[in-house]
Amino acid sequence: MKKIDKILADHGFRKERIIQILNDIQRIHGYLPRTVLEHVSRRVKMPMSAIYSIATFYSAFSLVP
Repeated sequence: MKKIDKILADHGFRKERIIQILNDIQRIHGYLPRTVLEHVSRRVKMPMSAIYSIATFYSAFSLVP
């Protein structure tokens, strides 16, 4: 999770930057793995349900490889 923590640090661990964070994560993995989303949820102190809602709302994001 070092790469993910770097992304989060680059965005200041700010939940206001969640779309940019998710975009950066997807660039690395090609999709948004659930375990990574759970980690992001804890680190930015944002409910997993809110992150999942954003990830499923925008068609640019994928939850499957």
